Amino acid sequence: MPKPGYRELQPSNEIARFTNRDDQRALFRRLLNSATEPPVLMFYGVGGNGKSWLLKKLRQETPAAIPSAFLDFDVPAGGQRFVLDPAAALYEIRHQLGRPAPHFDLAFAMLRHKQGVPNDSDPWIVELLADLASSVPGAGFTLKRLSRPLLAHLKGTPPQLARELRTMTTQEIGDKLIDYLAEDLRESLETHLHHAVRAVLFFDTFEAVCAGLQNEEQQRLREQWVRDVVANFDFALTVVAGQNRLTWDEADCNWADHLDQHLIGGLSETDARRFLAGCEIGLELQDAILATAKETDGGGYHCYSLGLCADIVAAERRKGQEPLPETLQFR
Repeated sequence: MPKPGYRELQPSNEIARFTNRDDQRALFRRLLNSATEPPVLMFYGVGGNGKSWLLKKLRQETPAAIPSAFLDFDVPAGGQRFVLDPAAALYEIRHQLGRPAPHFDLAFAMLRHKQGVPNDSDPWIVELLADLASSVPGAGFTLKRLSRPLLAHLKGTPPQLARELRTMTTQEIGDKLIDYLAEDLRESLETHLHHAVRAVLFFDTFEAVCAGLQNEEQQRLREQWVRDVVANFDFALTVVAGQNRLTWDEADCNWADHLDQHLIGGLSETDARRFLAGCEIGLELQDAILATAKETDGGGYHCYSLGLCADIVAAERRKGQEPLPETLQFR
């Protein structure tokens, strides 16, 4: 049964200290190598338990032959523009995957032209917007008048698409952007024998998508474009991280078979000590840090607390002094 509704990130050097999460990584690899369309892989749990770190590690472990896109919806990271402008999110996905998408490119440029957006990040869009803006009103727009570089960029685009887009409203174009991008990527992404997955989408800090919305219907509408991407990108594995479980199956029970959700808890003591040892922290300081990072509900050792204490130790050592265990015992 089909699913209902049919910027390059560089991990820091600290990703080398990544500890455990072997079960989650094995699950990701299994879905990545699946011969059938995979479900949405969701990792959820309290903030600071290493979900973002896990997603970055999974992206790092994705084979080079499978392109990926990483969107972080966190407000400080600038993710609010993806929340409020799904077209920008789709363009970012297209840009990061780095595969030809002529139908989407023309539609996106026409949408920005109709919205009155003066320019965009890619030079070809700036040139295309200029051509669109300079065309005579009522005379239509044809691909023939474009420069050779633009024609090469839009190679494979039906000539009538430009005329159709010119007559469409911004809402009509926006509603079809996902269809254009899915069609283009299905054509341009490399196929892999006995593997359904040809690309991976990572969505981080997913709770930020509906932040501030109390009404469930408003939340459903805010998330709709993400569900549409997942439903129509049947060639992609979508991996989501957030504080809460996805509730898509509550509004549409058909989603129940397409969601694979896993709670992310704190690290075990063995893995927490392994992480601290990798930061060159001895047993006495480890004991103090573990007392601070231990979760009260028995869920292990909180990843953010471990990292914060490791940062404190590193900062003190840069000053030429070794921190005392009691200075790291706090809640």
